[in-house]
Amino acid sequence: MGDVDFFNYDPYAQTLSKIVRGFRQDLLDAGQFMASKMVDPQQFLELVTEIPASAYARYPNLSRDAVLAAVEGFLSDRR
Repeated sequence: MGDVDFFNYDPYAQTLSKIVRGFRQDLLDAGQFMASKMVDPQQFLELVTEIPASAYARYPNLSRDAVLAAVEGFLSDRR
């Protein structure tokens, strides 16, 4: 058997990408990040709202409003 490399990425960034992608399994995974307390919902929302509008210019398929709506919708479903 060969060696296995394991990489652990920032759980807040992973949660954001999963919510934005929006597939069922991604949303379940994002929920697990919060249920396990790896991601604090309030801190997550604060971090997402601090993303500057200029950051979205690199990703023409994303808009700040759409990302915030997806995140807020995801969080409200968990309350």
